[in-house]
Amino acid sequence: PGVYLRRLLDVAAFFFLAKFTEKPLRFFGLVGSLSFAAGAVAGAVLLVERLNGQGIANRPLLLLAVLLVALGVQLMGLGLVGEIIVHLRAPHRRAYRVREQV
Repeated sequence: PGVYLRRLLDVAAFFFLAKFTEKPLRFFGLVGSLSFAAGAVAGAVLLVERLNGQGIANRPLLLLAVLLVALGVQLMGLGLVGEIIVHLRAPHRRAYRVREQV
């Protein structure tokens, strides 16, 4: 069973490297946006509860909402830094496609 798990992790790592090495913002932007959206939804729920007169200061959802929003912003920033690094390290690199196989 351990061999299969390692092979699955190898395939996942290869997929990640092949797909997102050139465009890290696509991965980190997606994960960051999902985290930010989840935090924003949780914050909106808390805002509605606060406007209805309930206290939200001692609720763990408040901390979770703030952490998810902060995590989303940081992940999107990490994706931007990754894009800058990729473009500075290989400014004239182009992605080529095979037109015809012989």
